Amino acid sequence: MQISKIKFFDKKFITPRNRFNLNKFENKELNQKFNSSIVLITGAAGSIGSFFCKNFVRFNFKKLILLDKDENGVTELNRSLAIFCNKNKLKKIDYICTDLNSIEINSFIEQRHVTHYLNFAAVKHVRSEGNLLSAKYMLNTNAKDFLSVKSIKSKKLTQVFSISTDKAVNPTSILGATKKIMECKLSEFKKINKNVQVSSVRFANVSFSNGSILKNIIDKIENKEPLGIPLNVKRFFITHEEAVNLCLKSLLNKCNNKILVPKTKELKKQIYIKDLANKILSINNFKITEIKKNHLKNNLYYVNFNKNLFTGQKNEEEMITKNEIKKSVEFGNCLIIPFDEKKINIRKIFSHSDKINKLNEFQKILENFLTNYKFQKKMENIKNTI
Repeated sequence: MQISKIKFFDKKFITPRNRFNLNKFENKELNQKFNSSIVLITGAAGSIGSFFCKNFVRFNFKKLILLDKDENGVTELNRSLAIFCNKNKLKKIDYICTDLNSIEINSFIEQRHVTHYLNFAAVKHVRSEGNLLSAKYMLNTNAKDFLSVKSIKSKKLTQVFSISTDKAVNPTSILGATKKIMECKLSEFKKINKNVQVSSVRFANVSFSNGSILKNIIDKIENKEPLGIPLNVKRFFITHEEAVNLCLKSLLNKCNNKILVPKTKELKKQIYIKDLANKILSINNFKITEIKKNHLKNNLYYVNFNKNLFTGQKNEEEMITKNEIKKSVEFGNCLIIPFDEKKINIRKIFSHSDKINKLNEFQKILENFLTNYKFQKKMENIKNTI
């Protein structure tokens, strides 16, 4: 998918402007922060990670290490940055193709003298938690292996950042639960490494990002394939550019030991996915039909509307809990909130999950240790949805 197409749909349906632009003082702080830095970015070839990297190369870093498990994604990122950067800057960039779970990240940080560790790696789809193996992999990637809660020997490290999600708020999915554990783990790491700046950011859905329902819609239309759309599901949306700016804002000193959350009044109303699908089809001169045999006849396009929520899915998203709102501080178009102070035994979650061999047992462990995680039963199996 071409960037120009992403930008077209972003601006057409989400917002004509960037709601989270950085001011000159914030840009100055980041320029000073990353001057002569050695930066490790994991998940660098992902949809958000790659956009972030293309923006990050404007800083005067000493070394930039880009790590991702997707070989094709790393190759495409390399090709893109070869256009963005001059030869002197390209010499400062290293590309590593490996799974984050295959290395001991704290040791890697110490050996490479990393000053800033920015983590975008995630297993991010509810559809990835339908069996035990993939659910464990999600836990390992999102929470267990991205960082170890222990003292960093290297005195070079000054900052750790890891991306979160709106699904971490009152989680109903394994995805949301693992991201909530990730937030708690950052807080525990900070208590041991007091001199390291730690932060996170919760996103709304990034429109037309890889694997998203909106990107799936335009890909299906290009291939003339039928669509499956959730009927009563609505979401907040932000653009790729806004996602990058929210990440950059969360790296500012003001966000130390905090989670950055965009204000819901800036995100405005949540949008029904069915309405966005209808608009995209209209641009392509199609009208919706719910009769399968009429697909592509007389500019009709067959859409299968899923009336039931599937396991872990919410009708609408939450960005912040009521308790967090009370503790929040305004920061322009965003709020900053402290990490959850509730003590969660992260080590027991990991050790218990290693031993079980059934998915429902895995879900029970999360319910026992995360008081705000409620697994939703009696919902449609995700395998039965388009």
